[in-house]
Amino acid sequence: MDKNDHIIEVAKGRIQISDGEVTVISKPKIKSCPTWQRVLNISGELNEPIIKEIIERRMELGKLFQPDRILESDNLIFSFGASELLFCALNEGIIDAAVLVCDGAGTIISDKPKVVQGVGGWMSGMIKTSPIPEIISRLEDLGTIVVDKENAIINPLYGVQKAIENGYRNIAVTVAENDIDLIPKIKELENGCNISILSICTGAISKKEAQILTQADLVWSCASKEINEVVGPESIFTTRRCKPIYALSTKGKKMILSGASQYTSHMELFVTSEPTTQPYPYI
Repeated sequence: MDKNDHIIEVAKGRIQISDGEVTVISKPKIKSCPTWQRVLNISGELNEPIIKEIIERRMELGKLFQPDRILESDNLIFSFGASELLFCALNEGIIDAAVLVCDGAGTIISDKPKVVQGVGGWMSGMIKTSPIPEIISRLEDLGTIVVDKENAIINPLYGVQKAIENGYRNIAVTVAENDIDLIPKIKELENGCNISILSICTGAISKKEAQILTQADLVWSCASKEINEVVGPESIFTTRRCKPIYALSTKGKKMILSGASQYTSHMELFVTSEPTTQPYPYI
């Protein structure tokens, strides 16, 4: 990939950003993405012009792929987005570092809630990126570890290894569809460490890949039939708005509840079965 080229996915359509120029290189396979469409107030069935608009709006709001990219924020864009839950988990001491992806830098490690939200708030679906020196330099000034400054690789396994080498022991890591096969290897690093795996951007995966995801702590279902059928029944706690988010461990459940505690808007908690005994009569 050439210098300052980036590939990002929206609704299973791929978009290339080259020196700020946005080009759709494959059509979307998903007709609706309520998460981004609601936040950006974009309506209509997804097609090439609309997914291009989604990326252009995110570039405008978050300065993605640009030297002056937003790198710090406490604006929680989504109710239960991955970066929002990481922001809350860092604030509450549930984790001491997050491994995630930043355009122009690749895999990064941060222990600062505002950096995690600044980087992750407008970013999802990153497939490949190339180094943007200004972004990397600014991240390092904020105490962020950039795993590969020369190539800006995206590798969550390598990111977790680096986090452990740097003394972190309670680590959360985001893992996207392309890296699902790394999850068992990430789990092997838990000797003496506590690693929370957040599975994101998983729109079209196989049943075998969905079975691997049962080893994660949090799984966003996206538009995946296999996740809902394979991962859903294994969940110990589920939150639903635009799409289900499945917690498969106490760690994952704790992160969702930590995120819920940050919001002042009305929320309701439902159990999945009716109680066997209820007060009577209703009056």
